[in-house]
Amino acid sequence: MAENSKREQILKAVIARIEKLSWLKKADRKPPFFDFDRNQFFGIANTEMPYVGVIGQFPNPNPHIYTGKQGVADLYRSKLDVEIHCVFIEKESPDSKISDYGDDVWYAIHQDLTWGKLAINTLIKPENMTLIITPYAGFFMRLEIEYIHQNRI
Repeated sequence: MAENSKREQILKAVIARIEKLSWLKKADRKPPFFDFDRNQFFGIANTEMPYVGVIGQFPNPNPHIYTGKQGVADLYRSKLDVEIHCVFIEKESPDSKISDYGDDVWYAIHQDLTWGKLAINTLIKPENMTLIITPYAGFFMRLEIEYIHQNRI
């Protein structure tokens, strides 16, 4: 993917929106992997929590949009799956904190489903999950961001 591709622009817009959450300490483009042997997260210090990892999958271009040249698709309508992983430390009421932080992320996403007119629409897919491994808690959301981009041929 090109440095300034539509995919990259969308992922940067997602990170920028998430970074505005008042409770967040760090947002990055790496997933939080849990090490069960050490009971901690790889590469994420406790001082960096609450942490949100935003990971973009490879876009799925379909269908093609023909705008002029015969037999050549000039534009693609693509769907980009974006994963949002949030982890934090909460010993007292992790399920309540999941609700609070999850609501904040939900509302941040819904501020503008076009991500500054980069996309057509955004859906939060029903693959959301929660995690509680005391003292850690967290949740996962999957977004499907639909957008149009040009063929570079």
